[in-house]
Amino acid sequence: ADITYRPVFLSADAVATAIAPFENCGKLELPTPGTTGYGPDTPITVTGQVAATETRIRIFDTLRDLGAGRQVIVDTEVLNPTLCLVSESLPNAPTGDIGIDYAFGDSGEVNDSGRFFVGENPVIDVVLPADVTSGFLSVSILDVSGNVYHLLPNISREDNSVQALREGREGEVPVRVAFALSEAAGTGKLAFKVDDSALGKSMVIAIHSTEPLFDGLRPSAENAEAYVEALKTFAEANDNRIVSLDSRLLVTAKP
Repeated sequence: ADITYRPVFLSADAVATAIAPFENCGKLELPTPGTTGYGPDTPITVTGQVAATETRIRIFDTLRDLGAGRQVIVDTEVLNPTLCLVSESLPNAPTGDIGIDYAFGDSGEVNDSGRFFVGENPVIDVVLPADVTSGFLSVSILDVSGNVYHLLPNISREDNSVQALREGREGEVPVRVAFALSEAAGTGKLAFKVDDSALGKSMVIAIHSTEPLFDGLRPSAENAEAYVEALKTFAEANDNRIVSLDSRLLVTAKP
């Protein structure tokens, strides 16, 4: 007789070990295993973020071979190497319920999807909750090309204290950091139009701190590596001064 032992359950540790080499954009999670692991009919689900579509495919192929017929669900969000670099290096600060809202510059209509097409003019508002009344707000956008653009503070708007941004207003207050082209014309306010030179996923980051985030203004634009290094240096020396960090994706595409 040829007797072969085939375990009924696949352990979560075995799955975690198999996907560890593909963690190129933060920790991948396994939300579905039970206390005994994956039974014959239990799907293997992976969640988290990855740097490329190819990574998702490789995870799926690896788990399909390991899973011995089990359903495999790779529910991961594909970012890009720049966003992954920044996401992994951001200070470990909680979210502060600071909203990031998008609208179309030509019509003023709200854009809940966060997707803009070539030729459109994104408007960005950062919304201060009613209980955020002190400290400083720093807002930057990390684009798909690997650059960081500082929306607040910047050379034309150096005072980023919450008190100055509120301008005496109480309650929930929107602070515009990227304007409609018509509103910005001739004023020095920041505005931009989507072109086809850098399409994909960008990220808007809003950091609330008790003191200014850096010593002096950062360049209006810099590469992501320089920004991450400066942010890590500040966070290591001033860990308790970063109150919260909120972010939201902004996607640009061809129509």
